Amino acid sequence: MLRVLFCGGGSLGHLTPSLSVWEALHAKNGESSCLFICSSAKEDRRYLRSAKVRFFPLHAPKWQISPKILLFPLLFPLACLEAACVLLFFRPHVIFSKGGYVSVPVCLVGWVFRRPIVLHESDRIMGRANRLLVRLSRHLCIGTPQKEIANGTLVSRIGLPVSATGNPIRATLLHGSRDGGRRVTGFSGKRPVLLVIGGSQGAQALNTVVTEHLEKLLLICDIVHITGRGKGSAKTHGRYVQKEVVFEELQHLYALADLVVSRAGAGAIAELSALGKPTILVPLPDLAHRHQEENAHFLEVASAVVVLPQENLRKNFVSTVQNLLEDDETRRMLGERLQRFAVPDAADRIANVILETARK
Repeated sequence: MLRVLFCGGGSLGHLTPSLSVWEALHAKNGESSCLFICSSAKEDRRYLRSAKVRFFPLHAPKWQISPKILLFPLLFPLACLEAACVLLFFRPHVIFSKGGYVSVPVCLVGWVFRRPIVLHESDRIMGRANRLLVRLSRHLCIGTPQKEIANGTLVSRIGLPVSATGNPIRATLLHGSRDGGRRVTGFSGKRPVLLVIGGSQGAQALNTVVTEHLEKLLLICDIVHITGRGKGSAKTHGRYVQKEVVFEELQHLYALADLVVSRAGAGAIAELSALGKPTILVPLPDLAHRHQEENAHFLEVASAVVVLPQENLRKNFVSTVQNLLEDDETRRMLGERLQRFAVPDAADRIANVILETARK
């Protein structure tokens, strides 16, 4: 029996692609088994519990400047000890890592135990955790259509095999319907629909601009607003549906949307590409790594999305939305161009890499 350990967490952007890979892997090898190591966040545990897979929440410390950083020399060894206990219990043949702070103690212990590690990097700029772990790995899968990552020199120097697999998405997202979206929202379907979604943790800047300009936006369209857990507002309206998080309903909300406003995370872009949705991207400003800005810029150069920098959000949000909703041809062209970047079989490609790594 093939045993695969999946690690990553802290946001659903790490977990949902891994779950897609597991589904593809299990379809190819029905005797395989899995264990997911996630963060201790409630959202991670709730999602994996709903997916009905075995998981273990690791108490790994975050890498960020805060008073808790003083505890890092104590917390990190404890996380490694937890990871060692899990590996000794589960005895994986392969470790699949999506990056993030949770993956570091798991992969470090896995390397000590001589377990082969397959990394997946979603963004065009490799994350901090994967930059650390790439030297310990057997294979690197990347989400970009080409082997163009900012850390390519590092990868080539160590001679690591690289596969441009794309970013996996949940297969269920491809089977939504506008009728299902109307049932979820109660909308008539006679007006254009704007979907605003800021990722699994929400986006306060998007939440604020929608709330401030809600009356103007409702003159243009019906609105579905995914705020993130604990970030909802008291605003109510018959043509404005607000939800903190969505799982099963998301496929229908995507199908209903005529225009999507989103952060520029690799996971969200993979979903929007697969569906060919006309999209406005609002990259999360990140002075340290600029992951989302690089993701958005790449697609903007290809004329596949409209990019609205966060600093211009309040000034240009309503006019940008209105111009696109009034221009059916531009939306159609944006959707078609974005769909060219979709990799529908990304999960299968990664599953093949895992199986080949296990055979070796």
